Amino acid sequence: MKKRWFKIVIPIVSVALTVLVGIRIFYINSTAIQQQVEYYKMNQEVDLDGCFSEIVDEKTDGYSITVHSAKLTTFGEFAKRFGVDTEGKTYDELTPESNIIDLDVTIKNVGNSDGYIFLFGWGLQSPNDEWVPCLELWEMEFEQTAGSLSFALRADTEMRLNIPFETNNDYEFMHGTYPVENRYSFVISRAPIKKIITIEL
Repeated sequence: MKKRWFKIVIPIVSVALTVLVGIRIFYINSTAIQQQVEYYKMNQEVDLDGCFSEIVDEKTDGYSITVHSAKLTTFGEFAKRFGVDTEGKTYDELTPESNIIDLDVTIKNVGNSDGYIFLFGWGLQSPNDEWVPCLELWEMEFEQTAGSLSFALRADTEMRLNIPFETNNDYEFMHGTYPVENRYSFVISRAPIKKIITIEL
């Protein structure tokens, strides 16, 4: 009699537990905070609206980014074009032939007197890896705020400039090459909204 009772009760309890676990998983998934992602196109002005790359202290309200164009060039060509003095300097693995993606960008600041943008939080993402700002080439012309990897514009000003991005050398070390894609996702903020401008080369 007891054996028959166990044979009936155990499957019922197992099914009930499975249903309860399923309900719990559904509840957690449906109520969890989802990462919101917004996509934009080139030549579209994108307001940061307080969204940031690393920490909320960036206070990016009033800042906006517009990407006008993107093109593949080299370290040497970019340096020559923009008058960057490379004479007698060494740049780790960078050579005159190293690939650089040159973004023509306008950055605007309307009414923000204490915010900044964390430069090194920006990245050009591809299916293979992420390109990062080339600090050796970018002769920054704006006021420094939070160290050499961040910048700020004075309130109610804007600046059009060319930002060079270099390959992530770790991938290059592993594979001996670095693929160049036709399309990249330019990540200008990561939280609370991840804002991405689609870049076409």
